[in-house]
Amino acid sequence: MYFASLTLSVLLVLSLSFPSASSAPLQPINKQYKIKHTNKDVECLARNIYFEARGESHKGKIAVAQVTLNRVIHHSEFDKTICGVVYQKDQFSWTNNRKNPIKDRYQWEEAQHIAKGILQGKLFLENFEALYFHANYVKPTWRNTKQYITTIGKHIFYL
Repeated sequence: MYFASLTLSVLLVLSLSFPSASSAPLQPINKQYKIKHTNKDVECLARNIYFEARGESHKGKIAVAQVTLNRVIHHSEFDKTICGVVYQKDQFSWTNNRKNPIKDRYQWEEAQHIAKGILQGKLFLENFEALYFHANYVKPTWRNTKQYITTIGKHIFYL
């Protein structure tokens, strides 16, 4: 009986000395991307991720999402809403054909997961402030007027 009581006391002391993992954040939170949004905004962001980065890595998809949100944050140059940024004229080529169907369910679910995660501040690339990107197989005229940041997969990102 004494041993059980002693064990219980030790466990109690240890639990007070070392808080459980649930009381401490498991990962950093990016408050910059926790912006006011609607369910429609989540869908717009997920569509942009899906159509712009469907074949890219998880990191590449997050980068595309961050470009979209970076534009919302810098709304003096862009629209102030997620859907407004996504559907702003001549910004994302897939929006020229609004009847783009979702064909790959797995990729669509991943795009939705990333959209929700980034808007909760849980998914993000550290110090990634890109506002522009293009696929490496196109050469837009504006690329020479922007500051190169990095290449992720088949996308080249700029500030």
